[in-house]
Amino acid sequence: FKRMEVVGNPGEVLEIHREALAAAIEMEGRPLTLASVERFAFYEMAKRSFAIVQAAELRPYGCFVLKKGIIIR
Repeated sequence: FKRMEVVGNPGEVLEIHREALAAAIEMEGRPLTLASVERFAFYEMAKRSFAIVQAAELRPYGCFVLKKGIIIR
């Protein structure tokens, strides 16, 4: 689970980041970490993505990269 760094303050974790992480932890049912990626490196990651989902979120830096996994039951 990765987020775009805030330009000029890469260590800053915004409310949108905390909310997204909390939602992911709740859905996953286990602890997760949120890594940060420099802005232009994030854009390159996004270019290589399988899918892009646009939500109605308007707050800045609400961009995330999620990695799909395999569920074995």
